[in-house]
Amino acid sequence: MKITVFIALVLLPLALAQSGSPAGSSSPYEIVLVGDRVVFDKADAVSSQIVIRDLGVKEMVAPDLYWGLSVVWDGREYKRDPKHATAWNGPGKIIPKSSWRTGFSLSEYLVPAEFLTAGRHTIALKDAFALSNTLTVFVEKTK
Repeated sequence: MKITVFIALVLLPLALAQSGSPAGSSSPYEIVLVGDRVVFDKADAVSSQIVIRDLGVKEMVAPDLYWGLSVVWDGREYKRDPKHATAWNGPGKIIPKSSWRTGFSLSEYLVPAEFLTAGRHTIALKDAFALSNTLTVFVEKTK
């Protein structure tokens, strides 16, 4: 019994890391961060393009998906700041087996100021069904 529990505790995180899905199941979509820029002058300027890839057979509601994303900054998850959920001006739906590209900024999320420091950081996006790839970014010290 103890060996089974130990194996489950060791292998489960590995399986989740491989799947990219917090629940370990295959997601009907992927969240992909496309980050050409590596260095930023301040943390709240960190931004990236996002590609949502609909792998399923049903349309997805784009605003619900986008507003429901959380940011993972240095391994900690933070929710979107409600004041940044303004009027939607993107597509209403993402059709099956297609993709939609947009952008996001770290400043749209409730990351405490004490974690917005100069140095090397990691960033990803997630929701209940999918976890994006992780980008490494550098925030330069303000002179």
